[in-house]
Amino acid sequence: MASVLADTFLQQIFTDAFFHADPHPGNLFVTPGPDAASGEPAWTLTFIDFGMVGHVPDHLRAGLRDLVIAAALRDAARMVAGLSSLDVLLQTFSIMGQSLGRHELAEADVVIRPQLAGVAATDFQGRHLAVLEGERAATAMRPEIRRRLAAGTEISSRR
Repeated sequence: MASVLADTFLQQIFTDAFFHADPHPGNLFVTPGPDAASGEPAWTLTFIDFGMVGHVPDHLRAGLRDLVIAAALRDAARMVAGLSSLDVLLQTFSIMGQSLGRHELAEADVVIRPQLAGVAATDFQGRHLAVLEGERAATAMRPEIRRRLAAGTEISSRR
């Protein structure tokens, strides 16, 4: 059953370029189907409730196809290139940053802001330098955090 479901989604994305965007157990049914003697499963996968569907543009299908090939070949460089071509990594970091900005950062006692201008998500040397910059920024804040903790005062300054 899992392989039929996987094949169905692959067909939706790569062949039909149109997919069911809400595939939970209430929207998927296994119904009696063809006779098992024919070599086909004795059941059929049935999708209902097409209130949430999506279209997969050609450029996205091509990028996803490259990702599947890279995964099958276990080619990490090709995987990163595929993710980069789709802006998946950059969008992920952008979404994470927006979420942090709206929620966690608004409630934080101390905000440590490393200087990360120009670091791309797929620039691994740049990401290493970003980690070092984050460590530097955190180290710079330690005396202030320790002072406030020792004084028993609320840490609320923003940096």
